[in-house]
Amino acid sequence: MKRRNVETSKRRKANRPHTRAAGASVASLAVAAAGCFLIGGCAADGGTHDQRFVPFLIEGPTHDLHARVLGNLADLIEPPRPRPGALERILFGDRTPPRMRLRTPQGLAMLEGDLLVCDQGRSAVISVNLPSGRAAFLADARHLPDAPLDIAVGHDGRIFVIDAARAAIIEYDAARRRVGELRVPPSASTSSFAPVSLALSADVLCVGCTGPGRVERFDLPRREWLAPISTGYDGISIVAPTGLCVAEDGALYVVDAVAACVHRFSDMDVALPPIGRPGRGEGELLRPKHACVTPSGLVAVTDAARQSVVVFDREGRFELEIARNEPHWPGFTLPCGIVRLDGSALPQGVSAELAPHQEAAEYLLVSDSLGDVSLTLVELQRGGEPGGAP
Repeated sequence: MKRRNVETSKRRKANRPHTRAAGASVASLAVAAAGCFLIGGCAADGGTHDQRFVPFLIEGPTHDLHARVLGNLADLIEPPRPRPGALERILFGDRTPPRMRLRTPQGLAMLEGDLLVCDQGRSAVISVNLPSGRAAFLADARHLPDAPLDIAVGHDGRIFVIDAARAAIIEYDAARRRVGELRVPPSASTSSFAPVSLALSADVLCVGCTGPGRVERFDLPRREWLAPISTGYDGISIVAPTGLCVAEDGALYVVDAVAACVHRFSDMDVALPPIGRPGRGEGELLRPKHACVTPSGLVAVTDAARQSVVVFDREGRFELEIARNEPHWPGFTLPCGIVRLDGSALPQGVSAELAPHQEAAEYLLVSDSLGDVSLTLVELQRGGEPGGAP
């Protein structure tokens, strides 16, 4: 009996290495399967389906202004390609070319043919060349902002970026080299300087700040702060200036997320009646974030609570709302930044197909901080129905 137990023990010991090896093999297969799943998930997240978006048409109440949602900018730059099957991915890996991906896009700006995107999820400003689709970081890894919130570009190529994590405004020269930061203005303390939005008017950098709400102004040639703007038309206080933009005529537009309106200033000196009012009705605003003004004078405002873009004319009259319409278009989730595009800056394929009516149209690009589609291209046109689908 004792001899039999010894022999059984020897056989168990002899089998243990094989058991461990088998366990290691199972673990290796599990890791490999997980790796395949992660690779496939990342590729799926990039939108590598083969279904093409059908442009969605929106009409204003007067049927004079039309908006056409053209779709995901990444798809327009490079049409989506079919993913390989599951077996092919396991055997050969997912060889689908990587595509432009953003995580939490915020403020937008254009610098010639490059789209500059503040991406807080990547802690970087992404520069996307629209004609070619090539993307790169604005600066090297040593000079990237921690939490880029908004961005403004000067006529001389200088770039200004708000770093929300450090409550600072970073300045880059025309060669995209970091050259310094702006100091806290005399009207604010270090604890109360909370910049959230930027815009450039000639040589004056406008900075929207919260707590208390105001628009600081910095004279770039003289490198000094000017008197801030704290009230709008009829003494209305500026509370939360989350978005700033300057029209071609020099008028300053201040998006107030708390007051739910857009303050206006003629040449930053004379306050004009605001655009929009709080509410859920037509032409009303709930939580506006950013705005841009087209060459024709249309004022497009992103509204995070309405999950839409509300468009007004230059006098503040409601024109139309760009919002979801199931099943044709799922709409925005958290629209944030917005910038207008010239027809010459459109991606090559889109530009060629829109050429017949491109001169009569205006284009907007909207960032969505939480949506499946990070950047949505929209066309605006007056008169007849916009041209055919791209």
